[in-house]
Amino acid sequence: MAFELVDALSAEGASRLAALKRAVLPVLARGGESVVAVDLQKIAEFVGLELERHQLLPAATLVGKWLRVLRSASRSLSQVPLEGFDTPITPGNDRTVRIVGHHILRIAESYVESAQDGTPATLEHSERKLDAGSYRTPQEFVDYANRTMARLSAWWGGGPSRSSRPGSKRTSVNRPCTSFSNARCGIARNMPGKWRPYSQEWASCQPSP
Repeated sequence: MAFELVDALSAEGASRLAALKRAVLPVLARGGESVVAVDLQKIAEFVGLELERHQLLPAATLVGKWLRVLRSASRSLSQVPLEGFDTPITPGNDRTVRIVGHHILRIAESYVESAQDGTPATLEHSERKLDAGSYRTPQEFVDYANRTMARLSAWWGGGPSRSSRPGSKRTSVNRPCTSFSNARCGIARNMPGKWRPYSQEWASCQPSP
């Protein structure tokens, strides 16, 4: 199947993305139709392919994977030089390593908060503006990661207390499952003297003849 890869940070890409009325990446588009490309089943249906429905992983396995993502983020952030935290996560992007690094950890923290106290899991809750002087050293991120992992582990090991309180609002975040892709791609691993870029892109596809 032929497809076109579009850089959403370019002027043309941003304009085309806006026309689709999508604020979330990655996106798969065909003409004026589009789908957020995080669900393999929905992607297959969108392009007209048969896909054997995959078996969902047990919750315990997902929590284990989540903890590994957080450990990986902590390890990567611990290697960022002080001047690296203000580096744009991609060229021309106003989101820096500092902002995205905090975002990865905040996603986990906010979900546990929602599960424990019933706070709606909205984008507004998961996004927290940083104070100007905070989270500017590797140790601050390592400490935050350790607190977040400890809280997630304690919640998961809490048996019945894992359930949100009766009557609480469990609003789905508008960007399901993207915390994993953010954690995998958002933080560039510190390499000698340079950062490995991550391109924010979306695909426009058309069926092959």
